[in-house]
Amino acid sequence: FFRRPGMSARTGGARTAVAVAVTFAFAILLGLRGENGRRLDLPVRIRHTLMPGRVTSSQLVMQRSLPRRENLRELFRRHSSYPGSDPEGELKAMPSNKRMALSSLPSSELDNKVVLVRADLNVHLMAGDDRILNDQRIKNLMPTINHLMERNAKIVVIGHVDRRTYEGRTPASLAPVAGKISELLAEPVTFAADTVGETAREVVAELAPGSVAVLENVRLAGDDEGGDEELAAALASMADIFVMDDFVDAHLNLASTVGIANRVKTSVMGLLCEKEVKFLDEALNDPQRPFAAIVGGAKLSTKADLISRLIDSADSIFIGGAIANTFMVSRGLRVAQSLYEPDMLQVCKRLELKARNKGVKLLLPDDFIYSEGYDNNVLTGYVKYTDCYPTGLLPMSMMALDIADHSLETLVSTYKSARTVFWNGPVGAAELEKFSWGSKCVAMLVSTLGKNNRTTIVGGKDTIDVVEKAGVQDDISHCSTGGASFMDIVEKKILPGLTCLNPAGDMRVAPLPDDAPLFDVDAELEPVEAGERDMGANDVFN
Repeated sequence: FFRRPGMSARTGGARTAVAVAVTFAFAILLGLRGENGRRLDLPVRIRHTLMPGRVTSSQLVMQRSLPRRENLRELFRRHSSYPGSDPEGELKAMPSNKRMALSSLPSSELDNKVVLVRADLNVHLMAGDDRILNDQRIKNLMPTINHLMERNAKIVVIGHVDRRTYEGRTPASLAPVAGKISELLAEPVTFAADTVGETAREVVAELAPGSVAVLENVRLAGDDEGGDEELAAALASMADIFVMDDFVDAHLNLASTVGIANRVKTSVMGLLCEKEVKFLDEALNDPQRPFAAIVGGAKLSTKADLISRLIDSADSIFIGGAIANTFMVSRGLRVAQSLYEPDMLQVCKRLELKARNKGVKLLLPDDFIYSEGYDNNVLTGYVKYTDCYPTGLLPMSMMALDIADHSLETLVSTYKSARTVFWNGPVGAAELEKFSWGSKCVAMLVSTLGKNNRTTIVGGKDTIDVVEKAGVQDDISHCSTGGASFMDIVEKKILPGLTCLNPAGDMRVAPLPDDAPLFDVDAELEPVEAGERDMGANDVFN
């Protein structure tokens, strides 16, 4: 039929093509049923190209192949969006850093109740006489204490403080901290000389409503970092309500945080933790755009996950500090004696590829201040980005320690229109005064944007130190108190010190009804609007 005797090859080929096309079209119209009677799956785009017409959004979704009902639980178990599901389909709390906050508790639940507050009290102490050198951490606790005092609660503050020496860190007494809290409140504060002994229990029992007591360092009473069960049980037995307001240690599984929360019926976030979670969650997951980020620091190995996370949400990212050196080497440039990580070069290339695929600008410094040594007293020089190529005039004894004028001009011109700015990590060796100029200029830029009603977020101990030295912390929307906790929450990791608290509202997954349509949770469905609104193929795919 396709090639009769005497027929040319061209004519036979054309008839063959027509016959195949007609057969394929009839197979589509008949439903393409397989051997087991199940409809064979065609890509949605192909199906609409061959069968154009007006269809509903629900029909578009249902044209995907659907898993069998008996496989649904297996899909739930292995899919990260359903970590709380179990084979019996019972309700489970979904892991999230969002938890019930102190501000949501009515005054009646706090009145005359013993409220145990885990706070970040690890302030810097003067060597020798244990005087407090910086009381900012205690000041951060004041809103929570004032909130509880106004609601007539009996407030018991616990925490830890370390004495820093050349040999390391050793636990110190919280007596100076109790004195500072009393000074800030202008009210007497009772200090218990032990944590869970008879003295502590007597202090808590005699505590009047609206008053404050501080118990001795929890790390002098047991293995707090090791999750001491006896310590946790003893502390929990003295409390009616537990308030977690130590965001710095929220990434750790401590006896004085997780251990207590698991034993107290009502456990909530304090005002400081609530502010941290709210700012970081809203600013990074639903930012006002343009969203610009600045990431610095010494090691890319500690910031790779952060940069990857920011690429998912930011519009542009400026890379500074020694991290920029690793990116430069991955591009084929020389950095001489500058610090970089040879084993992270492939990571740089993957991050740059991800940024390019998502349309995110990944910016590197245009110029550098360099020195022949890591010291305040050595000679310095200036080098352009273009001089870092192998053919450039780059001094081989160079060590890049700060960014220079052109880099800051790039930052200002690129970020002056940003509505949300995120900064983590100095862009130079800011611990040396001679090479802190670039980081201080970045602090001035971020604070100026903050003055103009932009959302500005700064996190990380070294970055906060730069901001405080520049004296612009009051002009920044949010300076995060957390170190590792800050990094973990930005990287969308779960913080044990928060997830142990009572969930906020209805954070549960209900089992599907028997007649619910089943979808492959691993399938990448096209986004469609809810309802039965008619739409053509171009409405969805163009």
